[in-house]
Amino acid sequence: MRKQDLSTYLGLLMVAVVSGCTLGATDEGGSSCPPDEEAFEQKVLTPVLSGRCASCHSAAGIAKNTGFVLDAKDVTASLDAAVAMAKKKVDGTPVLLAKPTGGTSHGGGALVAVSSAEYKTLESFVDQVLGTPGACDAR
Repeated sequence: MRKQDLSTYLGLLMVAVVSGCTLGATDEGGSSCPPDEEAFEQKVLTPVLSGRCASCHSAAGIAKNTGFVLDAKDVTASLDAAVAMAKKKVDGTPVLLAKPTGGTSHGGGALVAVSSAEYKTLESFVDQVLGTPGACDAR
């Protein structure tokens, strides 16, 4: 391998590592480009989940015993909770998409319209978590 080719390869490898990509390797049902904390916080937690879900799905909220507890100060725990709800399905639909749209029983009712930008954000996150082909292309 030429020195220039090696430099290019190492540069691409660094970009992949820094962005959280694992270059095609997947774990059980995981993505080859899993969501990272910073992107999750900026694209999902702050604009969607904090405003729509966190008032009930917090340590002090009415939904504190549901397994989906969010904490804006603990992005890692919130990401883990969101990933779990993206992987868990009810009637074939990820819970993270079914519950807020009212597609299944949700004590808070329908909070997100399927046609909304918020839903598209959640859908993209779920696709990324589940390793849907092309999900990492938008990164």
